[in-house]
Amino acid sequence: MDKDFDPPETADPSDGSTFFDVVDSGYDKGGRIGRRIILTLVALFVLASLANVFGMDTTSTGGSPGYELTVSAPRTSRAGMDGKITVTLHAAQKISGPITVKVEQDYLDAFTTYGISPAPDGESSDGHLLVLDYDASDEKTFRLDIDGTVSEDSDLRAHGNVQVYIDGDLVASTKLRLWKVF
Repeated sequence: MDKDFDPPETADPSDGSTFFDVVDSGYDKGGRIGRRIILTLVALFVLASLANVFGMDTTSTGGSPGYELTVSAPRTSRAGMDGKITVTLHAAQKISGPITVKVEQDYLDAFTTYGISPAPDGESSDGHLLVLDYDASDEKTFRLDIDGTVSEDSDLRAHGNVQVYIDGDLVASTKLRLWKVF
């Protein structure tokens, strides 16, 4: 063996290498950043969905002593989608007087059609409030469902109040909010 062999200094170390087509690390840096941003946004959307940010909004308020109002309504929706508002009044004792539920018309205008269950014994509107009258239920719980379809022509945001009266006295109220997305 020849111990004095020195490779020529002009030889390229990558000659004969299989790495001739490997791209350097600075290539397509903008594309990599763009993909990372998109993946981050998708992950944030999934996490927000898991946290029920786009789902139902449930509010509970204690009104007069012995009454608790719980309202479940869509927080976000798209035009043409169904939306259900559930109003539940829990009382410590049986409800012996007539029940009146008032819903602001501004909120209901976000829906093209809506149905009310159970059907009210009396219904009126002054243009600002929809007033639903029910006879005494002799139960501890009163439940009202309003089913509707979100209107295409409505504003992007709708808000209003729900108020519940027993024997003409306000026992509980809460706010409703709806954000329409495209």
